[in-house]
Amino acid sequence: FTPKMAEVFNLIDTDIGRRIHGFVNTIKCPDLPARLEQVAREGKLFEEEVENKDGGQYLMRILPYLGETGRRGVVMTLIDITVLKAAETRFRNAVEVSPNGMLVIDTNGRIAMVNGEVEKTFGCDKQDLIGQPLDVLLPDGMRVDHSFLREEFFRQPRVIRRMGNDSFVWGQRCDGTRIPLDVRVNPIKTSTGTQAIASLVDVSEHQKLEESLRSQVQQRDRFLATLSHELRNPMGAILTAASLLNRMADGAEEFQKPCEVIRRQATHIATLLDD
Repeated sequence: FTPKMAEVFNLIDTDIGRRIHGFVNTIKCPDLPARLEQVAREGKLFEEEVENKDGGQYLMRILPYLGETGRRGVVMTLIDITVLKAAETRFRNAVEVSPNGMLVIDTNGRIAMVNGEVEKTFGCDKQDLIGQPLDVLLPDGMRVDHSFLREEFFRQPRVIRRMGNDSFVWGQRCDGTRIPLDVRVNPIKTSTGTQAIASLVDVSEHQKLEESLRSQVQQRDRFLATLSHELRNPMGAILTAASLLNRMADGAEEFQKPCEVIRRQATHIATLLDD
């Protein structure tokens, strides 16, 4: 045993050779002797996060061991992850209070973490989503393409400012309805390797507003086209009538001047209509 492990089990040098079952330890793992025996018997790694009486966090690993004489046993290690767990808690809190939906995805495309906004956006319980493939939140037609994009992302992790070629990508709520999403993706390094954190914003209202604006622009263009067409014809008639009046005036200045004003102003209006 190492000095640190001696503190956990209150060991001294003369304890070598005694059964571990008789020692009171400071970690909260009541079935520890059974776990040690199981690994020695089955030869399979056992791993669990445990806590000590002072609130410290440890990653406990029990591995099979085969000595030079063929005597079988186990090696138990305790890795202090108190600082790591505190950082993870701060990260989870930051994700939870984000106004955007936040998803953490592992390299296998499974959901490792979600916040409350994802629940509201997709209409799912977030506990039901943990461990599920991300495909459950995608329409059928996007799942194959997304698997290729995910593999490419984890081969070359990078910041993706906006997912998709359009202003949004389609997601699928748990009731099967589709929703447009603005998606941004960042790689994050964790103790288990690189993962992806995605920020999701439901842009349904934005899309409705854009559609409404497009419709209003189309209506405006139709109105202007109709107005231009309807006014251009009578403006042509006014120009023709002004020219006829000018000829009929037979050089009379009192008629020519008003006719010229009519013709000049009508020509200007016709130009404005064309513009």
